[in-house]
Amino acid sequence: MVQKRTVRWPASVELQQELYIYLLKELNDAHPRERHGCGWVMNREWWDEVRKLSGHQAPVTVEGSTYLLGLPTEIRDDGGVPHLEPRQS
Repeated sequence: MVQKRTVRWPASVELQQELYIYLLKELNDAHPRERHGCGWVMNREWWDEVRKLSGHQAPVTVEGSTYLLGLPTEIRDDGGVPHLEPRQS
């Protein structure tokens, strides 16, 4: 007998599901060549919501840099809603 796996979302289930879908859409809408030099930018409020994502979607820190869905993340006061921007060299 195969057991069903249930996905457990944080307390704000609707927002978290919509946010995850939004992040994936942003990522997929960017051409692979454009994504190569981009990173996520957002403000602190949105960062706190992103951090609530469960499982492998959650931000990962590698060598002092934080990555979300494989791209570096920058938190700025003027960052606003999570979006992709070219990284500063």
